[in-house]
Amino acid sequence: TDDFGVSLIDEGVIAFGTGNPDETVKSEKTVNDGSWHHVAARRNGESGEVAIFIDGVKSVTGQQSTQDLDTQSQIYFGNNPCDVSNNRQYFDGKLDDVRIYSDYISDSEIDSTLTTPKHPFASWKSDSGQDLKPLAHWTLDAGKGQKIYDAVGERDGKLGGSLNRESSDPKWLNDCRFKGCLEFDGKDDHVVIDNAGDLDDNETISAFAWIKRDEIDSRQAIF
Repeated sequence: TDDFGVSLIDEGVIAFGTGNPDETVKSEKTVNDGSWHHVAARRNGESGEVAIFIDGVKSVTGQQSTQDLDTQSQIYFGNNPCDVSNNRQYFDGKLDDVRIYSDYISDSEIDSTLTTPKHPFASWKSDSGQDLKPLAHWTLDAGKGQKIYDAVGERDGKLGGSLNRESSDPKWLNDCRFKGCLEFDGKDDHVVIDNAGDLDDNETISAFAWIKRDEIDSRQAIF
């Protein structure tokens, strides 16, 4: 499908893919060192420029097509259900504070705002004074229950894709980058986000998350 996704590949580098056929760029920096890292993936829908940032520092840039994106009505945290050949790319690690914007977030904004030690606000002022508010913001701070909540909209998600407790539910943790987070086991844990079909309507995408991962020996989908 003509969508987008962020994954861990090649022993710990970040991959950002868009479109159909998939066009992917890979970070130069690895993130599989057991520490928290801020990952930002950005696509300019007009020029096709894409970039990956690790901890506020640009790691790679690339050029992709400017084709329209078409996100499915559901998106997933912790796996890629379409990639059956790679065991759906189940993520083995911790995930915190996931946000998606339809704005082109500048290099300086990513560096100065998104890597601060305090929990980031849902919106802030851009370099030019523009209000930057995410299309979706999952703080992952609930700490219990079967749902994750979108702080700015109606794109809530279900652990394991169900309101019933399942073995495929990721684990709630309190010792995280911020208040709370989810830990995925790399076997079948995942989260299903509903009402996600309009996340790419503006074709420009900036997507952010904090992740924590040790070793990696396979391709693993973050979101």
